[in-house]
Amino acid sequence: MKKTSISYILLIILFVVASKQNFLYSQPLNLTISQAEAIFLQNNLQLIAERYNINIAEANVIQARLFENPELTIEHNIYTIEEGFGFGKQNLIQLEQLLELAGKRKKRTNFEKINLEIAQQQFQDVLRELKNGLKENFITTFYLQKSILVYDKGINYLQKLIDVYEKQYEKGNVSLIEKARLKALLFGLQTEKFEIEVELIDARKELNLLLNLSEQTIINPILDIEAIHTFGFEADTYNLLVKELDNAPQMQIAKKEIQAAEANFNLQKAMRIPDLTIGASYEREGYFRPESVGILFNIPIPIFNRNQGEIGVAAAEYEQSKILFQYQEKEMLNELYATFSKANEALKFYQSYDKDLENDFEMLMDGITLNFERRTISMLEFIDYYETYKEVSLQLQTIEKETILSIEAINFLLGKNYFRIIN
Repeated sequence: MKKTSISYILLIILFVVASKQNFLYSQPLNLTISQAEAIFLQNNLQLIAERYNINIAEANVIQARLFENPELTIEHNIYTIEEGFGFGKQNLIQLEQLLELAGKRKKRTNFEKINLEIAQQQFQDVLRELKNGLKENFITTFYLQKSILVYDKGINYLQKLIDVYEKQYEKGNVSLIEKARLKALLFGLQTEKFEIEVELIDARKELNLLLNLSEQTIINPILDIEAIHTFGFEADTYNLLVKELDNAPQMQIAKKEIQAAEANFNLQKAMRIPDLTIGASYEREGYFRPESVGILFNIPIPIFNRNQGEIGVAAAEYEQSKILFQYQEKEMLNELYATFSKANEALKFYQSYDKDLENDFEMLMDGITLNFERRTISMLEFIDYYETYKEVSLQLQTIEKETILSIEAINFLLGKNYFRIIN
């Protein structure tokens, strides 16, 4: 077993023990995306429940393979005119076996095998949906925390300034208007931070549910986003993605639906052929002979019911499944083109601006604050600068987040990590 696999297992055990001890509420849980995915695959309740659909489909295949049980009939005479009531000597024993004709059992088994394959692909589709939800909430949580850091920095700056202004106000060096304006700015930042913290609680709630962790767990996502800085699409990337689309769970399900509809159509056509029952009988002390052995053949005559209705339904469903496949194919192609186009535009925009912009603003922040304390710049200039710093910082984070999510949307559509841009 690989060391990484062992570490994930140990991590899962630690989570279970920790949740029972109920200390995670005050201790944030640091997780990388790989660790989160490992816990998700092990713990997610929806995924565990969906696996049972595969078990159900496997059981249906087993059932479809089984032959009909033979039927044993025993008849014992208990009354005759001559002897009255009592166990007489007359006995009749019959053994019958139903034989399905036209390959019904084989066709039914084939139909259930295809349903099993559909269940397996549906499991992959559910896995795709849930993993995408995990990634989205993981990335969202990561950037919400980064946004809070921007507000924390501004709040700390303003809190220090307000402390200074309180002392200066008592000395009569600053006006009440200036002090109140700073407090109003601080209150606005605290309000905006509160709104983001509420979003963060919701995102963590979804993460805890997806990972099946305690509701009091505070997850701290650790995200390596270095790959996005140098990532780029090649000239033939889109054409390669179109080829990959054929293996997506949605397309595989649509294909299997056609096969299932065709298999059911063949089964329903076979059902118009009646089944044959054969048997043997042994009678002792019968009415005409003291002892006799006979054979039995029984087959319905298909005059009225030749399964016309079910054949018609199956034929319509088969044609319908082919049309739905064409629609699914068109929808997926359009979705891929739109998703790829959005990701391409987002990536171009992300890589077009100077990545040092945020760092430059942060470096200038100390100087601006110091100049404001020395009153070499006005309050309006200080507030204007800070608002610009805050907006730029948040916008840069939003652009980075949306770029990552737009590329992950392609992975989601394909049902695989075609582009590995986060670790």
